[in-house]
Amino acid sequence: MEQKRAHMSKDIMGYHLIVFDLDGTLYHQRALRIKMAGRLLSHYLFHLNQIKELWILYQFRKVRDRWDEIERSLSKASVAAKTESLEIRQYRYVAKLVHTSEEKVRHVIETWIYKEPLSLLNSCKDTILSELIDRLHASHIHTAVYSDYPVEEKLKALNITTERMFSALDQDIMALKPDPKGLRFIMSSMGFGNQDILMVGDRYSKDGMAAIHADVDYLILDKNQRKRNKQYQDLGL
Repeated sequence: MEQKRAHMSKDIMGYHLIVFDLDGTLYHQRALRIKMAGRLLSHYLFHLNQIKELWILYQFRKVRDRWDEIERSLSKASVAAKTESLEIRQYRYVAKLVHTSEEKVRHVIETWIYKEPLSLLNSCKDTILSELIDRLHASHIHTAVYSDYPVEEKLKALNITTERMFSALDQDIMALKPDPKGLRFIMSSMGFGNQDILMVGDRYSKDGMAAIHADVDYLILDKNQRKRNKQYQDLGL
């Protein structure tokens, strides 16, 4: 599959609404992962009896990336449970996979994916995007963040403010990218058409494909900081 870095019909300041992915977009994920690896290592060296938690983390990330495929393969009885939150369904699946309780999975994920990174986020922030968001607000261009993970606490840690926040875990969405349901809900709830919107993310397979399925323009930022800065130069940011 060809992976285009951008499909933009106008200058970035020409859109009425810019929707930003969060993880790996508003901050440099590689830098955060290096710092978190050090934190994980220092913790589990002194808590070897909890080392299985690393396996839970590994499996959870794999499950999140493959969730659409996994859910299609589940039995009709499991699919009928879609009235439950996406988060609960994933915790239950991982718990069965690693032979532990849902409560244990929830504790590990909330600790190491949701809480522990917060104190490190600001040091990994993409300052160019943060400044762009301020410029967009000054130019009366609408902004939103849309992530597969919870948004509010991470935005606070990054000291970034957007007009709206959306998560794949929201009751009105409950679908991970590249499912276009989230972008379509954002368009509907914020009152914009697909020609008005630019989706900015760091993964073509998730953010880019979600935009393509929703028929909106997109910009995929490089994970490499030096290459990303070159993209910004080319865009005049």
